[in-house]
Amino acid sequence: MAKTRTVDEALRFLRSRPGAAALSDAAFAAEVADTALGMMWKVYPWDDSLVTLPPMYMTPNEDLIEAPARVVPGDIWYLERAWLRRIGSGIVHPELKILQSLIPSTWAGEPTTISFEPQRNAFRLHPTPGESYAPPWVQVEGIYKKQHTQITSATLNTTVLPFHDHHFPVYRAALKWAHLDLLGSRDAGTAQINSRGRYAYTGALAEFFTALTKTVEQELGRAQEQVYPAEGLSLG
Repeated sequence: MAKTRTVDEALRFLRSRPGAAALSDAAFAAEVADTALGMMWKVYPWDDSLVTLPPMYMTPNEDLIEAPARVVPGDIWYLERAWLRRIGSGIVHPELKILQSLIPSTWAGEPTTISFEPQRNAFRLHPTPGESYAPPWVQVEGIYKKQHTQITSATLNTTVLPFHDHHFPVYRAALKWAHLDLLGSRDAGTAQINSRGRYAYTGALAEFFTALTKTVEQELGRAQEQVYPAEGLSLG
């Protein structure tokens, strides 16, 4: 499926609407475009946002996998999935549980949990790998979510959206929300927890989530409750 639609196309559409005078400033337009891209990027695991993690060996009695001894992708945002594979036999161990952060382990054994520690640019395992997990017998494999490429005033007119073209309406909805939000307009909408403990959206934010849900349903053929973005969405 093609990826040909550009940020400039989406901005031209928005500029044609009333109240868009501020978008004539390239720096502001770039901030709006990047905020919209970041918003759309973070709320769903789009195919182009997921990358295969370079296989990494562990070091016995060391809980960290870090550079320069091991490759840590420079564009990583967070781990999506991870597992251990025993080389030669092809045996794949149960998937590792992923936590946001781990404290150093006080014992060694078969790792069952992993975290990406951005302050160390490293992965931490728990428990610490035991002696039988020395290279080249077992390696860590996985999939990670990469960071989106920032849109700047220099790239504003040339950036092709990193989504298939049929997602273009969703980006336009995100762009509308970002524009209103950065202007401080009430029409940007809010996200609030309703009486059922679910997020309820208003304004342009609600328009974005409606467009998002529709396009994901069409692409994957799943029911709405299966693909709706996770609760607790952070807009920051």
